[in-house]
Amino acid sequence: MGDDIEAFKFNTAISALMILLNELEASAPLAKDELAALVKIVHPFVPHMAQELWSLMGNASYLDFEPWPVYDPALIAQEKITIIFQVNGRRRTARPWTRR
Repeated sequence: MGDDIEAFKFNTAISALMILLNELEASAPLAKDELAALVKIVHPFVPHMAQELWSLMGNASYLDFEPWPVYDPALIAQEKITIIFQVNGRRRTARPWTRR
């Protein structure tokens, strides 16, 4: 999402944010550091509301000067996925594929 913002592709950034929010609704409550990262992520789109939430969380700094959240690519990697093969629109087989 950070790359989308830098490239001024706000529609794809907001789409990714909506996907994230849908996933968060189905999960357990966020920890304080996870909530802080979420507030930082929405800040470019709703700066006044994000700053207010940041202040309500007990932070005295401005979000403008906070570092952008970083992620660990190893946490999002899947070891196994299923690939579905289709020929002329008909499913032929589904095979598991292991990342190497």
